[in-house]
Amino acid sequence: MSERQRGELGVDLLGVNGLDPFFGNNSSPRKAMMSTQIGQAPILDGNEPRRIFTGMDLEYSKYTFDIKFPCDATVLKVIRKYPPSAGLEGIRHNPVTAILYEDYYDPFKTVGVIVVPEYMSLHQDFGFSYKRRSEVWERLAPGTQFAEGEVLAASPAVKENGQYGYGLEAEATFLSMPGTIEDGFVVSESFLKRATPTTYNTVVGNWGRKTFPLNLYGDENHYKPFPDIGDRIRDDGVVFALRDIDVNLGIAEMTPRALREIDHGFDRRLYGKPGAKVVDVTVYHDDRLNPSHTPVGMDIQARKYYEAQASFYQTLMDEYHRLKRRRKGNLKITPEFNRLLVEAQVFLPTPMDRRKLTRMYRLETLDEWRVELTYEYKMPAGEGYKISDLFGGI
Repeated sequence: MSERQRGELGVDLLGVNGLDPFFGNNSSPRKAMMSTQIGQAPILDGNEPRRIFTGMDLEYSKYTFDIKFPCDATVLKVIRKYPPSAGLEGIRHNPVTAILYEDYYDPFKTVGVIVVPEYMSLHQDFGFSYKRRSEVWERLAPGTQFAEGEVLAASPAVKENGQYGYGLEAEATFLSMPGTIEDGFVVSESFLKRATPTTYNTVVGNWGRKTFPLNLYGDENHYKPFPDIGDRIRDDGVVFALRDIDVNLGIAEMTPRALREIDHGFDRRLYGKPGAKVVDVTVYHDDRLNPSHTPVGMDIQARKYYEAQASFYQTLMDEYHRLKRRRKGNLKITPEFNRLLVEAQVFLPTPMDRRKLTRMYRLETLDEWRVELTYEYKMPAGEGYKISDLFGGI
């Protein structure tokens, strides 16, 4: 007989149900529900590890969407998408950092890149803000060496001791009352405030050839069509407001006062969540148009982000060419670095010998300006939410 007793089901064969410390006392329907529900649960603010666990938690926490060094690496360069700058027109916060590294033990010294955003969201709504390891980021500089698997940023559900915070610990009582019919829960308002996931959404504004943006977030001295990184969306939820270019009505529709007031009958509005915080802005620009269709002064804010990101991509290209010259044509790069270099060439201003190329975005001709604005907000639990426990309760 093997080490496993006859009729015993090993924890390594239980799959997700291996997380249930009372597997032998749970019904098969509850086990099936538990295994499907746990994969649908968003990460909550203030999540906690469970008090009674099996040890499988420690294994599952290794396979989250963390960002780590794929090999023993030497850092070559740290490049920020938007280096923070001072002044009223500066960009106050950097949402993405790219780390160029070379594989220390690889005979070819392959060069790769790790892109570290500030948040992760593969769902149409839910996501989480990465928790950066301060002891790693404090050492991050050209020439510094890191071991394979050293974590740069991790899910906030992974705790320092390796445990995983699936949800929230709460006091419970079993009652016979209308709200508990058909496996229902009755919870307090304070618990609902604790059970708050983070959501991320993106709003896209296009203008240039036929429309121009209104000055929704600026004043008489600063033209600001959309909120900056770190700003909040207006109380009415409008992120962009676009107005058609009309040479006959421009004298009335383009006065400083008219540019700050939305005409709900004719202007196109693009909405977000009122009060949500802007966490990232990406601007695409067709630089071939000369003269520009956008009236003078209306492109200052968009151009600020475009030029900062163009500098980010240009730094990547410059570093690639420097390494290529240094390696005398024997430079080997990872697929991730190759993809980023292709993206850089698409984003950067079009060379004069390629001016006849038409820039497209998902088979649509790119307008003069395209602004992708991502915002973050907390979504308190309410109607339509489903609450479960870690034993398949509903």
